[in-house]
Amino acid sequence: MNAHAGNGVQGNPCPFNDSPGAGLYRLTEDPALSLHLRLDPERYARERIAQLEATVANLQCALKDAETQRDELREQSVRDPLTALFNRRHMDQTLEQEVARARRYHTSLAFLLLDIDDFKLLNDRFGHVAGDMVLREVGQLILANIRAGDVACRYGGDEFIVVMPETSLEAAAHRGEQLRGRARQLRLEFADAKFPEIRLSMGVAVLPEHGGSAIELLKRADAALYQAKRCLPTKNFKSPMPPQGQSM
Repeated sequence: MNAHAGNGVQGNPCPFNDSPGAGLYRLTEDPALSLHLRLDPERYARERIAQLEATVANLQCALKDAETQRDELREQSVRDPLTALFNRRHMDQTLEQEVARARRYHTSLAFLLLDIDDFKLLNDRFGHVAGDMVLREVGQLILANIRAGDVACRYGGDEFIVVMPETSLEAAAHRGEQLRGRARQLRLEFADAKFPEIRLSMGVAVLPEHGGSAIELLKRADAALYQAKRCLPTKNFKSPMPPQGQSM
């Protein structure tokens, strides 16, 4: 790029006026004073393209960061921060969606409700920090032992729910027994103190046998869980409702 300052008066023509890419730029309001620029069109085009490519790359990075942040915020909004399971808000949405899907395609849908036995006593003995550790470990245990299509949520307090599409009553009860058995195998310690064996009670309800709505299925699973809690520690409970509940 070449520059030339001149008065542009007759008898003193600007040598760049007729050159390709020449431009006239006034430095002041005085038309006699101007700055003439001669640009190389090809070089200018290459520089502009490089600038535009850099701008596009920066925008793409910014958009990717924004999408990542959006996804992280969405994930945080539906996850229980302690257990990493889905929270109650997400559960309420999921239950209705899964029930509608099961009714539409005439498939079964199982609700498995789980509860930690004597959790209040554990909290009172070891403290809430230890109780949180137990909730976290049980949550991780559930996550590690469900199928890709299942949805595990923290129902509230020390209760958890696993929504299992296309699962019969017997299959759901079997899966629940597996979870209960693996919970008993947990060996937890806190501040050099060993925890007692972690025991879970469970209640199971299945669509369509026990109801046609999420509310009905939750009530039936909760009723089965309550009856399981009332059983003796060494007794298996099978509700005649016929939702199933076990406590061992």
